[in-house]
Formats: sequence, structure tokens, C-alpha cells
Amino acid sequence: MDRIREERSQDLLIYLALSRFGKRPRSSELPNNQRSDIRAFFLNYRSSCERADELLFSAGKSEVIDAACRSSVVGKQTPEALYFHITALPLYRPS
Repeated sequence: MDRIREERSQDLLIYLALSRFGKRPRSSELPNNQRSDIRAFFLNYRSSCERADELLFSAGKSEVIDAACRSSVVGKQTPEALYFHITALPLYRPS
């Protein structure tokens, strides 16, 4: 159950982060199930959008990327890169 909760909250953050590239919907424009999940996983819509923005902007920080690569339990690590086959993607869970 915890894993499902974590995956759903991450899915919501990714959706909200990517919606920043277009016109992010207002809370009232979201489907009922998304609004309910946002209330369950985050304090409110505003805080979920703030966390999504942090996630989005962290993707451009090399130290965040390096830490995620170093903590990977799958793939081949070299000093400059992390390599893994596309079939291993579901196994990747950053810490």
C-alpha cells in the first residue's frame, strides 16, 4: 500500500511539473479523483504545485542528477554516466 501511495503521489507531481510547460490547470479544472488524491497526499493544491516545481527545477541541477545516478541499484555506472537497458527502468527507484 505504501508503494502504491508513493507511486501515485510521484505520478501527480510529474503531471503537475509537466503541466507547467503549458497552462497548468486550476484545481477546480482537475478531475475529482486527482483533487482527492492531492488532498490526501499533499496539504493542498498550492503546496503540490510548489513541490512539482521543485521537482521540475531539480532536473536541471547536476548535483541532483549525480546523486540519483550514484544511488541507483540497477545499471552500469561509470565515472561519467549510468547505463541501463530500457527493460530495467521499472526497477529504478531513486532514494
